[in-house]
Amino acid sequence: MNKNEQRRTLQSTWKIAVAIAACVLLFLSILAFIIPLIFAITPAFRTSGKISGNILYITAFTVAQALCSLTIALAIGVCGAYFVANRNFKGKRFLISSSVIPTSLPALIMALGYIQVFGLNGLYNKILCNVFSLDEGPIKFLYSLWGIVLAQGFYNVPLVIQAVGRTWQHLGKDEEYSAYLLGASRKKVFFTITLWKLLPSIGGVAIPVFLYCFFSFMIILMFGSPGIATLETEIFHAGRSVLNFKSAAILSLIETSIAFLVLFIYSQIEKKSEKVSGISFYNDFTEQKKLSKKDIIPFGILIILLLGFFYIPLLSIIKGAWNGWKKLFSYRSFFPSLITTVKTGSCTALICTVTAFTYSVLIRKHHGTKKERILKNLALLPMAVSSVVLGIGFIRCISTGKFVHLVFAQSALLWPFAFKQLNAGVISIPEETLNAANILSSKLDTIFKVMIPQSKETIFSTLALTFSLSAGEAALPLVLSIPNYTSLSLLIYRLSSSYRFSEACAVAITQALLCLVISLILQEKKTCHTWK
Repeated sequence: MNKNEQRRTLQSTWKIAVAIAACVLLFLSILAFIIPLIFAITPAFRTSGKISGNILYITAFTVAQALCSLTIALAIGVCGAYFVANRNFKGKRFLISSSVIPTSLPALIMALGYIQVFGLNGLYNKILCNVFSLDEGPIKFLYSLWGIVLAQGFYNVPLVIQAVGRTWQHLGKDEEYSAYLLGASRKKVFFTITLWKLLPSIGGVAIPVFLYCFFSFMIILMFGSPGIATLETEIFHAGRSVLNFKSAAILSLIETSIAFLVLFIYSQIEKKSEKVSGISFYNDFTEQKKLSKKDIIPFGILIILLLGFFYIPLLSIIKGAWNGWKKLFSYRSFFPSLITTVKTGSCTALICTVTAFTYSVLIRKHHGTKKERILKNLALLPMAVSSVVLGIGFIRCISTGKFVHLVFAQSALLWPFAFKQLNAGVISIPEETLNAANILSSKLDTIFKVMIPQSKETIFSTLALTFSLSAGEAALPLVLSIPNYTSLSLLIYRLSSSYRFSEACAVAITQALLCLVISLILQEKKTCHTWK
């Protein structure tokens, strides 16, 4: 056997080994979801054990606060989407780029910003006290339902602006112009034509936002006053504080059932959106005009709301961190937390990306069939299970949490987000290209020489996304209670709970910069990397 044959044999063996490892990771990620979920829910069917709390009230409150948060996100977001899609103004590009904030910065950082701005000693109360010579700040809604709803709602506004604005910009205008010629008013045209075209896009972003608010944990812990409890916090209390696994299981079953129902609605919206897209969405862009006199007042209100409830709270963290830097560097657990976050995020991102890409490749041959839709919906099922529920299930399986358990628990929950992003890249590869590659070489060669290079931009974007999501996860580490484990998100929560807000802000800035640096590194790799 000559050197060329040896090299080809070695490459073939390496590709087979990588393919097998990828399939094993996919199998382990699925098991890391199914087995803990079974352990979390099965105690609900036992006869022994008491049920704690008013389940009906807790469920109703959880759904209500999620719906209120969603209403704020949609009301402000759709208004912003209108201006992004139909008007030209300064700062438009910055407003659109803000959509990366909810996916790259954890909600815990937004919560800190709200404390800095709306707290009793926050920026707004200080200004009001100085201007009106008040002894006590009048803004006191933060530690209540309104604090929770406003923080969650405005945190998700940029996502709505970006998703709905992008769709609105590509809407065909034939029906609208015909309605105008027949004498219909702008208001009637919007509610009878435009809104119906936008509904798939609005529904598509509304479901993930609702689920995020429905599963909210850290913001509830930070802003929830005594008496305020959601399904998520009650599951944590029952499963970790009082070890009432029957009560935790019943609450988990209720929460997961509602989330599955919402996810089913999401799948139906996606299905209808695909059918509508061929009729209502054009490739040309909507003509964009400058702001008119009629636009000034609503546009001004929009900007004031975004500044007051989104941008200023985020910027206030920088100011709050200024006094916390020196104390932070002397804090013993800071650098270990930073290293732990990088290690956890990197392992989780790698597993999620490999798992999602493997699954996308496996279902690629069913593209355009009913079987593909079923398989895609199955991949999204972990989105209907919260971190706390899966964490409780892991605790019942393993008793004591370890680093490897955390990585696979995060991977089991986050790989559907990676799949949604990667699958789009895999599907975009032309069928003719794959057929030609399969004729000229093996299927493994097609994957390594065609599918991976064609999807490399999406792969690096997915790595950045899943790293940020992992870095922002605080609920799972808190539930698993891994000995000597502290991440930056956990450190933020612990510092905030002990009212050390300046140090917490400094950690938050560090975490944001870490996610930004990782994203920039992967962005650089995305543009210059070539696959051999």
